[in-house]
Amino acid sequence: MTRFAGGPKISNFLSDGPRFDRMGAAGVRNAAENNANAALNNARTADAGMRAIAQVESAEANAEAIRAGGQARGQAAAVGGIASGIGGLGGLFKSGRGGGSSISGLGSFLGGSNMASGLAQRDDISWG
Repeated sequence: MTRFAGGPKISNFLSDGPRFDRMGAAGVRNAAENNANAALNNARTADAGMRAIAQVESAEANAEAIRAGGQARGQAAAVGGIASGIGGLGGLFKSGRGGGSSISGLGSFLGGSNMASGLAQRDDISWG
């Protein structure tokens, strides 16, 4: 028994070993970072999807507005053409060549031109 007296401590021969507490803390920290990154990426993906949907709906609304504007311009042109034609007929009646009528001012009232009245006043055109 005396042979062990005064010898080195047994703990001097043991290593510190792995620090499981540090490994566990690092694992928890990495898992939290991964979860935070996944949540952020999911939010970014959802945001991109919502922006895309909004852009598509905006483009559809713009296309509908352009279509409606084109239809309105087409209708305005048609009404203008009709008014111009009525104005032309009114000009014929006003010039005295059509037998006279009370609708002679209708073309001007509707915004039409009196292009036909100018033609009716020309002597080089035969009207029948």
